[in-house]
Amino acid sequence: MDGKFYKTVRQKLAEAYNNISIVALPDEDEPQLWKHPLTKNLRAHFEDFETLKDVAEIHRGIQYNSPVVDHVSDFPKPGFTRGLQKVKDGLEPYLISGSKYLDLDPSVLNFNAHLHPWNLSKVIVNVTRISRGPWRLIAAIDDSELVCYKRFYGVWVKNNFPLELVAAVLNGPVANVLLSAPGKSRDNLMKDLYTIPLPKLTKDDADWLTQLVQEYQKKVVSGNSSNELNALVAQINVTVLSGYNLPYRLESELLDYIGHVEPPRMNLSVVEQIRLRHGLLIDKKFLEGLTKRETDELVQINRILDAAEEKYYAPIKDALATQCAAMRHAGDCGLFLF
Repeated sequence: MDGKFYKTVRQKLAEAYNNISIVALPDEDEPQLWKHPLTKNLRAHFEDFETLKDVAEIHRGIQYNSPVVDHVSDFPKPGFTRGLQKVKDGLEPYLISGSKYLDLDPSVLNFNAHLHPWNLSKVIVNVTRISRGPWRLIAAIDDSELVCYKRFYGVWVKNNFPLELVAAVLNGPVANVLLSAPGKSRDNLMKDLYTIPLPKLTKDDADWLTQLVQEYQKKVVSGNSSNELNALVAQINVTVLSGYNLPYRLESELLDYIGHVEPPRMNLSVVEQIRLRHGLLIDKKFLEGLTKRETDELVQINRILDAAEEKYYAPIKDALATQCAAMRHAGDCGLFLF
């Protein structure tokens, strides 16, 4: 094989590299969402929404031409720079909690991923799915010039689009449900990430979401209680979900599928987090009153919780309706008014 032909082969490999996926049979306990109309209905709803491709560029991390263990260190070394090799090195929702040192000698690297602008602020997200269930992603904001191994994507925004909004979307239920759809791949493919829809938010709401994410980051670093952190995550998810403006039935199906499963690194499910925030707002309403934003948030939360509980209450409502119809037929339905 001559050098020219080998160079062509390498170029073809590089083009295909970002969309390589590990194929695996689905686990028996994994929901087979690709057989469910939920994702089809979500895609139909998001047809006119902007997507991640409109606001960001995504690149995969570096790859070595020899065993990775030879190129990773816990300590600084000449030619090494701070980065992430594995998810457990420090990838957390919205922030990075640790790092390793990665070898950036071009002679030990395949492709040119080290040339991407790793020195710029970005969102880092895992390539391989994070769990066997519906939650696939952890997205963190990095301002510390980390370089990533091939197990991660870097997401660089265009035109100063808020990194916090990108992280909130990728950590949220809609993105994770849409990526769960294929069901046969362990990888979150770049081409699928690009299609993730963005919520339609006003500038005020986008600025508010940015503040919420930044406040969450600060409280994690400060060691605040889990209740405070869960309430903040609830506010973030409520803001994002409201920007998606899902029809009631579709939102109910979404939350029935993913809303009762704990997200990665969280100790409460999305619905439990929102219930917690709901309780705090109700207490504040009667003790000192709510701001305009909090009043609007409570309306949004009530809608979301109603949708989340729809599957639970539907059989009860059907049974009551049947009983009411029978009593109406008998001329006595005064107690069953809907």
